[in-house]
Amino acid sequence: MKKYSKLFFMTLLTIVCITAFSRPAAAQPKVTKVTQTRYDSNSPTYKQYSVLRGKTAAGKTVWTYKSGKMPATELTSVSYKVYKNYVYVLDASDRSFVKLHKQTGKVLLRKKNAFPVSYSHTMLIDSQENLYTMGAYRDTVYKISKKGTLLWKRKIRDAYYWPYKMKHTTGTITVYFSGDPSYKAVDINARNGKIKRYR
Repeated sequence: MKKYSKLFFMTLLTIVCITAFSRPAAAQPKVTKVTQTRYDSNSPTYKQYSVLRGKTAAGKTVWTYKSGKMPATELTSVSYKVYKNYVYVLDASDRSFVKLHKQTGKVLLRKKNAFPVSYSHTMLIDSQENLYTMGAYRDTVYKISKKGTLLWKRKIRDAYYWPYKMKHTTGTITVYFSGDPSYKAVDINARNGKIKRYR
């Protein structure tokens, strides 16, 4: 009788252990949006930095990403773009190209000195995950690969005020400008960076 009782007990213990350890892990909250908050310090440093937050539809923060610090201006030193399940970040504090996982905030790639120091970047990502960008008050468009490698750069002629939008059509990147330059948009060959036309 004792032999059977021991066997029953061991069988029951095995079932309990299997049940306990086979329970599915709690599902991680789904990130549906990414927000950015800029923080500015007061005298004497006058520094700025940004915090990106991956949030659920209910507004719960799942992860945060804090940038480095830069001298404070009216413009922001951090720009980002969400594409599919990734967040692409340009952090001017160390000129980093950063790729985050949208759901976890994990840094998948960080490449420093990937672009010149600039503020308030206009950004576009194509289907191959190449990033096109141009900073405010700057005169050059950059194409950066998904690995953070500079593929080409193209200087835009004349003075301008603000690149506010980029559009990608077959083989062409179009940059739109506000202010009062002699043109409102520039079409650029997406493959090699050559200017197609000013319009």
